[in-house]
Amino acid sequence: MPENPPTPPAAPAKPKRTRSAVNQAWVAELTQAGELVTVASKTEYATQMADEEIDAAWITALNAKITAAQALLNTATGGTADKATATRDEEKLKEDLLSALRQVQQRAKRKYKPNNPQRQKYFINANIADNRATLEEAVDSVLLTLAADTLPGLKPAHKTALEAALAAYKAIQTVQTSAQVDATGARGQLEAKITEIADLRREIQYAADVLWPADNPANAGIRGEFQIPPDKALA
Repeated sequence: MPENPPTPPAAPAKPKRTRSAVNQAWVAELTQAGELVTVASKTEYATQMADEEIDAAWITALNAKITAAQALLNTATGGTADKATATRDEEKLKEDLLSALRQVQQRAKRKYKPNNPQRQKYFINANIADNRATLEEAVDSVLLTLAADTLPGLKPAHKTALEAALAAYKAIQTVQTSAQVDATGARGQLEAKITEIADLRREIQYAADVLWPADNPANAGIRGEFQIPPDKALA
């Protein structure tokens, strides 16, 4: 009887792709523009570049744009990170809120036995934790009920703890929203700034293409510094 063929090895799992907070091409553009500013500012090239209207003032203005773009980049990535942190904090605050609510519900169970409709006012056995709005509305309703109801063993501190937990849970949503708005706004501004910087970066390269043409092999090293083909003119 023939032997069973060997089981082929399992295909390696594909690595998970991590989505970056910003377009990595933008980061690369800022890096390249900064490098070319440094090259164009070199003493041995500055005079010739100035003849092509890439002078010290022009370089300073481009540097300022790069610095501004880097600040927007920090806001975009920082805002996204802040939102992620706030999301983790939200889960902890949600648990705190549910814990404080249970302190009230346990006492409501003592006063109102099973099948007593008054239990509904305290959302006992109700599914309120899966939706933020539902949970907030339920706790708000419980606090209103407590204003007119007395539960066995319930102290003012229990109500205060529930109020504080609800306020903290509501507040974290504002943090999340603010962080996302900051990040989204920064990314929109950054995209426009990167487009402008890329155009200016190309001006440096086109000026170098004229000053140190590709048809002279002796220019290959300089052309390399300006990150343009050593033996071919720019299109």
